[in-house]
Amino acid sequence: MNKVNQQKDTEDAKHLFDLLDRYLIADLEMMVNGIPAKPSGGLGYPAIQTIISGMELLGMLMSGKKNDEAFRFFWDNYLKKSYPEYNNDHLRKIFRNCIRNGTAHYFLVKPKILITKKGKNHLKISNNSLIIDLKILYKHFKNIYKQLKDKITNAKDPKMLNNLSQSFKCLKNNWEVETSEVDVYIQSINREYHQNFDKFIEGSSASETTVEGVSATKFLKNTQKNSW
Repeated sequence: MNKVNQQKDTEDAKHLFDLLDRYLIADLEMMVNGIPAKPSGGLGYPAIQTIISGMELLGMLMSGKKNDEAFRFFWDNYLKKSYPEYNNDHLRKIFRNCIRNGTAHYFLVKPKILITKKGKNHLKISNNSLIIDLKILYKHFKNIYKQLKDKITNAKDPKMLNNLSQSFKCLKNNWEVETSEVDVYIQSINREYHQNFDKFIEGSSASETTVEGVSATKFLKNTQKNSW
C-alpha cells in the first residue's frame, strides 16, 4: 500500500469510527450505563443484541466474512484472546444461537440464560442458569473496539487498515444495491401519491407533482451518499 492510498484509507477509517462512536457506542453507553437496571424497561435485550451485532460488524470489517463467520472471527481473534473466559466454543454458540437468534427473531433469549446489569457474576452459573452481565460484556467489547480503532486510525497496523478498507468497500457496494431497492419503492409510492393527489387537489398539475417526486428521490440519494 503506497502512502497516498494509506493516507486516504486512514481518513476513511477515521470517518467510519467517528460514525460508530456516534451511533453504536453512544447507544450502548445509554442502554448499558445510562438506563439503570430494573424489572421492566431496562433495555437488557436491545443492549445485548446491539453488542452482538457490533461484534459481527467488527468481525466483518476485519475479515471480509459475513454473518456467523464474521461473528466467529471476532470471537476467536479478539474476544477470547483478550479475555480467556470466552475461550469456549460452547459459549460462543450460546451467544450466537441462544442469545442473538432468540432476541433477533422473538425478542427472547432461550431458557437458562439470565441477562443482568449489575457489573458482577458475568459468565457465572446461578440456579442452573448462565449469567450474562451487560456492564462487563460491554466493557470487554468496548475495550477491544478502542484497541482496533487506535491501531487502524493511527496507522499502527497497515495490514489491518487494508483489511478494513477492502471490507468497507464491499459493505458500501451492498448498501448501494439496497439503496436502489429503496429508491424503487420510494418512486412507486411517489407515483401513487401524486396520482391520488392530482385527483383530489384542484390547481395541482401532474408535471409539478412529478417534479416534486423526482426532487425527493434525488434528495434521498444525495443524503445517503453524503452520509457515507
